[in-house]
Amino acid sequence: MLDDAYLMFGSDASKIWKKKLSNLFRSQDDGVTKQALEELLFEADFPYDVIETLVTKASKKNGKEQKIQSLIDETLSRIQNVSTPIEPVPTPGLILLLGVNGAGKTTTAAKLAHHFLKQNRRVMLAAADTFRAGAIDQLKVWADRLGVQCVAKERGSDPAAVVYQAWQMAKQDQSLLIADTAGRLGNQLPLMQQLEKVVRVLKKEDPALPHQSWLVLDGTSGQNAALQAKQFSEAVDITGTIITKLDGTAKGGAALFGSLDMKIPVRFISVGEGLEDLKEFDAQEFSKSLFTLLDETV
Repeated sequence: MLDDAYLMFGSDASKIWKKKLSNLFRSQDDGVTKQALEELLFEADFPYDVIETLVTKASKKNGKEQKIQSLIDETLSRIQNVSTPIEPVPTPGLILLLGVNGAGKTTTAAKLAHHFLKQNRRVMLAAADTFRAGAIDQLKVWADRLGVQCVAKERGSDPAAVVYQAWQMAKQDQSLLIADTAGRLGNQLPLMQQLEKVVRVLKKEDPALPHQSWLVLDGTSGQNAALQAKQFSEAVDITGTIITKLDGTAKGGAALFGSLDMKIPVRFISVGEGLEDLKEFDAQEFSKSLFTLLDETV
């Protein structure tokens, strides 16, 4: 039985995806099935070379069950390298969240805080996205809801100073610090330089910092997700990605395979707006859920 969270792409979008997939495999015309499968995988933002291999292997199998299993097996063989156990973050510890504006970093920071609170960790948040007042206020609201401390300064403050101060407090409090950073676009060099400064200041304090640097990728952003992974990796040593917004559309392939191309593990996926909707990435469950048909249509 699959985890409900892995009924891929969330509620309505998941049903649409699975209805299309189920109807596709009811067809007795292999030519129609092949073309429709290609189109469906394009909808999910799978790279062309991956689509070509998946469709070719499925077309060589006889029967619906064997075709479906070949899709699961091939997808798993390709993505299992980005599904590795998360290294334990020490106490005190520091997780740096990165990503462009709109990817969902601030909400993801709150979801991560909730995740680690359930593990009985002491958690602290740092509002280091000082370029956007809304991000500071939003993180403060989440901190109040979660009952954790949020270290913040006024808008326009030095992000490195915010993270440094928060880390000193986290060390004293023996907490796990989750730092939300600005939405740094690759073509905004000063913002990337600020990000590099944050890391430089932390490493001067302790070469092991940050313990994790996780890049938040919008699962609906298509090939931009792969580009973002490349750009951020040039500025910071990315230790993992978190793919968000998999509840709203049948997307995510570009972010997933972008991580694969960059050899960056996928740590979590977000399948909804709730605090419980952040799930540790499991390649096997992901692959199974992606190609699970609707019972009522098969």
